[in-house]
Amino acid sequence: MRWNAQGVRRYFVERTSECGVGTAEKLVTSLRAFLRFLGVHGQCQADLHDAVPAFAAWRLTEIPRYLTAEQVDRVIAACDCRSSERPRDRAIILLLVRLGLRAGDVAHLRMADIEWGTGSVRVSGKGRCQVRLPLPQDVGDAIAKYLECRPRIPNDDHVFIRNIAPYLSFLRGDGVSSVVRRAMKRAEVVTPAKGAHVLRHYISFLTMSGHAISFTALAANHGSECMAA
Repeated sequence: MRWNAQGVRRYFVERTSECGVGTAEKLVTSLRAFLRFLGVHGQCQADLHDAVPAFAAWRLTEIPRYLTAEQVDRVIAACDCRSSERPRDRAIILLLVRLGLRAGDVAHLRMADIEWGTGSVRVSGKGRCQVRLPLPQDVGDAIAKYLECRPRIPNDDHVFIRNIAPYLSFLRGDGVSSVVRRAMKRAEVVTPAKGAHVLRHYISFLTMSGHAISFTALAANHGSECMAA
């Protein structure tokens, strides 16, 4: 194959039009390295790697990565109680939407973190700093409904566990994001990004739009304040 600058640029443009920012940035590095290798072995001109364009990506230039209020309502509605797994999914999604929790926060939530008497929930923010957030009525009701049908697992006090045996808790936030992706698919909600962070971005959108309730800013950035010991 005869390599030339025009062909390299055409290949680069075609590939980057089908991938995300991270993949495009990796393509720049790998393609330049590959062309340097070919140049050293005399299979292309020595400076052909300079033909690979630089790829610039600026923040806030992409399509907004949050859902509209109507889309959020559809995702929540997709977690009705028609199957045994839906109460868990509904509770998870409401925690993400109402409190702006991270997927990892939800995955690591334990029974003792929910303070029913005070109507609050404790989560670990950035730097393992604990904060206490108000627990909205609909979120508390959804969690309570899920706990009524949650399988009893000895020596595991995680609030949320997998619905398929062996019933284990989520090790990371990936499992929580999978719950969100399935709910979005049921609701036929299509966005550029998928997963728990999309719902987290929704509460940030409310904050920027001036629709936030009193604790939204704290919830969306819950590493900014620490709970007194």
